[in-house]
Amino acid sequence: MLPIKKNMERLTTAVTGPDRWFSHIYDLLAPIYDLLWARKEMRRDLAARLRLQPGQRVLETGIGTGANLPYLCEAVSRSGQIEGVDVSAGMLCRAERRSTTISCPVHLTLQNAADLPFPADHVHAVLHCGGINFFTNRGKALQEMVRVAKVGARLVIADETLALPGGLGKFVSRGILGLVPRLRPPLQLLPPQAELIQVEYWRKG
Repeated sequence: MLPIKKNMERLTTAVTGPDRWFSHIYDLLAPIYDLLWARKEMRRDLAARLRLQPGQRVLETGIGTGANLPYLCEAVSRSGQIEGVDVSAGMLCRAERRSTTISCPVHLTLQNAADLPFPADHVHAVLHCGGINFFTNRGKALQEMVRVAKVGARLVIADETLALPGGLGKFVSRGILGLVPRLRPPLQLLPPQAELIQVEYWRKG
């Protein structure tokens, strides 16, 4: 595991279950992750969906290598702030390096999204891109994202699923999602404070 940089706080809670294994996997993938998963158009679109304003504070859980940082910073400008958490120290070291190339403050924490180190009503928006399908405790992570968000905040969560077009595609999708139910959008796990819920399926990116 790579060393924690000076502007990165250490993990304060134990990582268990799938989270523990994925933290090690992402440590190994960190040096090549951006080559495998750049998808700039998708990331720009996700950031735009948050409808951020200059001066606001945004949280990204599972921030990874910080590939979304340029688009989030562009939205909140120099007067805003970005909070980022991840369970992989290797990924966070990459994010720390990328944070030095943008103009707004970035604070990174090695932490599980199911136990966010922030008070309630702390951020104006929350972004999560990838990995939530196999969180050890997805419901608790979603509750935490809602807890730290201000009333009226937008939460944008993206991850892989399966929604093949056509009659045969729908049949195949239902079969695979039946075998791997965690690939379904976890709508049933959202806390009651989450309102105006919308699900979209993208075939590109």
